[in-house]
Amino acid sequence: MRKIINKSNFSKNFLLMITNRLFLGFSLSIVSILFVWIILTITGSPLLGGALQSVEVLPLLFGVLISYPVSRMRKRKPLSVIIAIIDTILLSSTLIAFLSGDKFLEILSIFVAVFLISLTRIAVSQIHVYWNKEFLAEEQYQSGNSFYHFLNTIFSLAGYLVAGISIAIGFKFGIEIIVGAYIFSIFPLLFIDPKLDHSEEEEKHSFSEGLHFFKENKTLLEQTILLLLLNFAMGGSIVVNEFLVKVRYNGSPFILTVLLITSSIGVIVGSILSSKVKGKAGPWLLMGTIIMVPLIVLIPLVPSYFYLIPLFLASGIVMVIIEVIASTIMLKIIPQTYVIQVHGTFQTLSQFPSFFAGILMGGVMQFISMEAAFFLQGAIFLSTFILLIGFRNLRNVTISEENNAGVQNGE
Repeated sequence: MRKIINKSNFSKNFLLMITNRLFLGFSLSIVSILFVWIILTITGSPLLGGALQSVEVLPLLFGVLISYPVSRMRKRKPLSVIIAIIDTILLSSTLIAFLSGDKFLEILSIFVAVFLISLTRIAVSQIHVYWNKEFLAEEQYQSGNSFYHFLNTIFSLAGYLVAGISIAIGFKFGIEIIVGAYIFSIFPLLFIDPKLDHSEEEEKHSFSEGLHFFKENKTLLEQTILLLLLNFAMGGSIVVNEFLVKVRYNGSPFILTVLLITSSIGVIVGSILSSKVKGKAGPWLLMGTIIMVPLIVLIPLVPSYFYLIPLFLASGIVMVIIEVIASTIMLKIIPQTYVIQVHGTFQTLSQFPSFFAGILMGGVMQFISMEAAFFLQGAIFLSTFILLIGFRNLRNVTISEENNAGVQNGE
């Protein structure tokens, strides 16, 4: 635990970067919960709720196209600041729509804001991955990911609490907090000083070279398939869980908040445990994916929300360990000069199924049953486990040496 929160080994630039990301994570955690709940409340349709999640993912499918111009830029800090300002204006427009009281305008503003913010997040996430490679030493990749996930979960937990309060007292309250958090996220960016932004000799690669590197790297291809399946399984999880609360537990903001907090506590515990992961990735990934099968399938079968608490807690622990391992693998196997282009391709391919997952899960709940959506998620995790058995390159990547206590730093 002490190693997770010990930031003395991290550079000032890294700490400023994750401060920016923590404010974004706080605000986006409110967005992810509150906006889907608003859609379900106004329309009563899980299909539209799932469609909102799909709209959020849709821009990520263009990551491979956006990554190339971002990789060619030398001044990436100004781009980050400009994007943060644009996103703040977009969310302010959503707040104005809610002040109007027009339900159609409220729904439209949510869909437009979610799409455009997701679009700008592509460039931001690629810049952050690039800066991670610059701001962290190689031996800090795993510790950096753990450190970031640990703090991000605490900020996300605060966001979930705000979302729950907003559901109880009024949606405008949550949107005001979202806008305020985006404003605060701009300030850390002003003090970041990336050395590579000043470099005149940074090696550039063509678009085709970036794609060729991706195609020839078998480990990266296997990891993309892994993330593709995981994103398919979890892509509609927000609308599935919120619809569960609305149908099974009368839309109780209290129960929704309890489950979100429980999941967040699981992620905090998982962040601490992930810093202790050593040896090859294979056993950890295999164990994590097979454990998720019963954790997901049992959710709609338990008789009371009280029994959901251990399931959500364990799911949070397992999923963040998988995420930290995946992030560490990517930072280890991609050179600095390829990281933006390769990450763009990786992001496009791995997020592709998330676009369909939201609509699919919403449609399954609306036209078949709520239980069927959970069973489908479990089946995808089982398929992931089976495929991992054959992914020898990915399973043989060393996360941390057995005799290395590890540091903590994150993507």
